[in-house]
Order: sequence, then structure tokens, then C-alpha cells
Amino acid sequence: MILKVYSELPTFKTVTFRPDFNVVLAERTQDASSRDTRNGLGKTTLVEILHFLLGANLSKNAVLKAEPLRHHAFMMDVQIGGQKYTVRRIPAHPRRVYVKGPVEAWPLQASWTRDIEGYYVLPVSTWKQVLGVLMFDLPLTEEEKKYFPSFRSLVSYFARRGVFAFTHPFQHHPQQPRWDVQIHNAYLLGLAWEYAAQLQETRDTERMLREIRKAEEGGLLGELLRWEPNLPRKLTPGFLEAERVRLEETIRELETTLKDFKVHPAYHGLETEANQLTERLHDLVKQKVITSRLLEQYRQSLHEEEDWGIEWVERVYQETGLWFPERVRRRLEEVKAFHHQVVENRRAYLVQEMERLERDLAALEEDIQTLDQRRSRLLRILDTHHALEEYQQLTARLTELQQQLERIKRILEVRRHIQEEKRRLQRRRSEILLKMERDLNERRPWLEEAMRLFHKNSEFLYREPGYLSVDVDEGGYRFSIAISRAQSQGISRMKVFCYDLTLAQLWSRKERRPGFLVHDSPVFDGVDERQVARALRRALDVSRQFGFQYICTLNSDMVPYDEFDEDTREAFEDAIVIRLTDATPEGGLLGMRF
Repeated sequence: MILKVYSELPTFKTVTFRPDFNVVLAERTQDASSRDTRNGLGKTTLVEILHFLLGANLSKNAVLKAEPLRHHAFMMDVQIGGQKYTVRRIPAHPRRVYVKGPVEAWPLQASWTRDIEGYYVLPVSTWKQVLGVLMFDLPLTEEEKKYFPSFRSLVSYFARRGVFAFTHPFQHHPQQPRWDVQIHNAYLLGLAWEYAAQLQETRDTERMLREIRKAEEGGLLGELLRWEPNLPRKLTPGFLEAERVRLEETIRELETTLKDFKVHPAYHGLETEANQLTERLHDLVKQKVITSRLLEQYRQSLHEEEDWGIEWVERVYQETGLWFPERVRRRLEEVKAFHHQVVENRRAYLVQEMERLERDLAALEEDIQTLDQRRSRLLRILDTHHALEEYQQLTARLTELQQQLERIKRILEVRRHIQEEKRRLQRRRSEILLKMERDLNERRPWLEEAMRLFHKNSEFLYREPGYLSVDVDEGGYRFSIAISRAQSQGISRMKVFCYDLTLAQLWSRKERRPGFLVHDSPVFDGVDERQVARALRRALDVSRQFGFQYICTLNSDMVPYDEFDEDTREAFEDAIVIRLTDATPEGGLLGMRF
């Protein structure tokens, strides 16, 4: 229960609360101008101060961060578990909380630092842990668990802040995750919140598996496509298995080739020499052919070279009937002798040339044979040995193929692991959901109490009562509220009102409980005056009946005085713990405007 809120700020208006029904009212006065507004009078600021003293972080644009306020301490007297404590916190130093009271009785074992005026100094995280134990009976944990009920989220259902918080009964923040909604509402309604946490852990694992597969296959597939651009972009397991078999066979063949691979240290020199020998052999063969043809021509010429006599001339003369004179005969004899000498000289030359060509042919043949033998030896060496560069290229190709094979094996392994994990998670999810359903059936008596309370709360506001229900589907707990004409904004707000009132009633029966319910004025935005009147009357009655503190902030023009009966009007007026006014700058909670 909240006893008092005050501050070291001199202009701050201290608010002292009653143990049951409380109203913080913002009034328009007759002297207020048309430009004055009650929106800045401090109703919502009071809620923010309560949250700040209950361990909340200040938002970026929080009023308490303003320069005129940030160095002033804000305090609250609060009763928790029958013990009174004073809480002090300074916006400029938000990491520390000052607490005065019987801290020795706290279940949390820790050493506290004493500060001025009897306050104990402790970190905000420790303060929230203490409040979680004292107000909600949260178990102490040595380490902060990810999916575990937190004091800050639980208390936000008993002191909602922000417009969004009053639009959804089971949410208090627009970015509140689904698991947070399930865990905290299950905890507040007395259900097995642990199953909701376990279900979220399976969802996290499933998401992690998807990310692993995407990351692994993205990188590995990219590498594969870099080497093999013709591979399909979508690699099915069957295709990958076929590619694995092909690569293994190719690697075995290449390993066998490299096993028998012989590298000659002077391979390139031998290769160059063999090429040079081949060129020389080609030249010698061409030279041999030319020499052979010339020798054949000389032989043919020697055969055709004949001497001729004067008898042929005489026969010609006789056939023509002419007389062959002696003087002509002597002249022809001289010519014949000369021609004979020429023929003999030519024959001697041909014979000499033929002998030379035969010697050249023999030499060429010998050179060709010698070079061919040398080249044959070199070719045999080149046939049985290889160059180092070729060996290195084959080795590099082998490494590349082995890397491709390892990547394919990795993808297959990842997929197999993911598939196995998915099946395991599916079984795990089914087991958790089955346990959820069983637990829900076992806890029906406690849950039915919450349903009856909600039924009565909503029936008090409307002729047709609303329904609070809890089911289990594939997503876990599914909480829902149904009220007739639920599309109306006002009725949507009343869903929140009735649900919060139900939680306050349920927890009022526990030994460790918050002991308060705080509603800022947005809870009544758009609500029909008759329902506002009945809602306030219901809060007044149940807070007294169940022994918890109800605090609401209202603008004076939202108060449905005409709908109150005399008893309610009197009780409402008595419950106003502070009146904030827009008549002067000092009329607000902070006593100043900036």
C-alpha cells in the first residue's frame, strides 16, 4: 500500500493516500483562462513518480529529467508485508535507491551501505528483486533468467502507464513480446508460467536453427557457386548427395594420378631440348630429300651423256644426194675430238659430284639417326615424368575439390542436424502443450475464481456480463475477454478496468501482494458516464471489501456527478486526496511550470 508521495522539491505538493479508495482530481477553476489545461497538472507525472520509486527507468523525454527537477529527490512511504519503508530516489542519479526501514527482514541476503539519515543504499536491480519477492512472491535466483516473471512487468498490470496500456487488458506496453504477455498473465492468474517460458525457448531454438541454416547455406552455397557457377541456386538434399558421390569419385581418381606422378627436376630443359632436336631433325630430313633428288638427277644425266661420230653426218649427206667433201670430213673430225673431250670432262664432274652427294647423304643419315635416338630418349623421359608446375596445378585442383566436398558435407550435416532438431522440438512443443492443458485443467478451481470475479465486475457495469477465458493452442496460453458491444472504445477500456480489478481482488488474498491498483485517467476515456459512475462505485466497493488500495486520477469534467447516488457522491468527495488546479502555475503537482 502506498502511504505518501513527496519530494525535496520545495514546490512539490505532498500526496497522502487512504488505505482504500483514492482520487487525484484535476479541476478547472473559474479564474482559469481558455488556454490553461489540466493535462499538465501532474496526474500522469504522479504515476511516473510512483513507477520511478518502484525501480522503473526514466524514458528519454521523462518530465523528471527536466533540469528544474532532476537534482531533487522524490520519496514515497510504502507499506509492504506489514512493514513500513521510505524509498528515496534522485533522477540525476538513477542507478541508486535509498531505502529506510527494516531491511534486515528481507529474504535477500546482501550487505547494505548506510547513508545519511539512516537510509540504506542499494542498486536499482537489487531493489527490483526485493520488491519482486515482497510483492509477488517471486523466487530468488542467483542469475537473471531470460524468460522469468519480472517485478517491473508484473507491477505494470497494477499501475498502468501510457495510453496504450489501457487498450489491451493483457498488455501494458506496445512492444511487449508475446512470451512476456503469456508468462506474466499466467503468473498473475495462478497458472504454470514455466510452460510458457519453455515454449518460448523452443521458439527461440527454432528461430536459431533457421538463422544457422540461412547463414551456413548462404556462405557455403556462395563458395560452391563461386567454383561451380552452373550449380542450381536451390540445392536439394538429393542433388547434394549426388554431387558428393561425384566429387568423391573425382577426388579418388585424382589422388591415384598424383600417387603415380613423377616430377623430373629438369623437365622444362628436357622438353626444350626435345623440341630443338625435332626442329633439327626436320631440317636434316629436308636436306636429305634435296640431296637425294640432286643425286638422282646427276645419275640420270650421266646415263644420258653420249659421244657422237661423223658417220651420222655422212649418212645425212648420202640420203640427200649430196657429196661429202674431205675438207668437211677433216673439220668434223676436229669437232668430234673436241666434243669427246667435253663429254669426258662432264662425266668426270658428274661422277665426282655424285660421290660427294653420296657422302653427304651418308653423313645426313648418320646425323638423323643420332638425333632421333637422342630425342627418343628424351621423349621417353618426358612420357614417364611431369613438370613441377603441372603437379602443383593437379594438387591445387585436388585441394579445391576436397574443399567443395567438405562444404557439401557441411551443408548436408547442418540440414540433418536441423531436421533432427526440428523433429525434437516438435515433440518437445507437443509435450509442453499437453502439460499446459493438463495443468490448466488441474488449476480450474483457482482460474474459475478469477472468471467469477471478472463476471461480477463486468456485470456490475453492464447488463450483460463479460467473460474471461484461458485456452491452450499451438502458440501456448491464449487469454481473451469478451464483453457485449466490445468494438466501442469505452467498452475496450472497461475490459482493462475489469481485468485489473479482478487481479487486485485475486492478489488481495495472498500474503505477499502489491496491495494497490492505480488507474490513470485514460482508463475512462470514451466511456459512457453511466459506466464511469458504476466503475468508480465498483472500485470503491471491492477495494473496501478485499482490503486493497485503489488510486485513480481524473479530470473534473470526467466525474459523472449526475450519475452518482448520494452515498457514492459523498464517498467520492471524501476519497479526493489532492485537488490539482490550472488557476495558477503553482496549482499543479510540481508547483511550477517550465
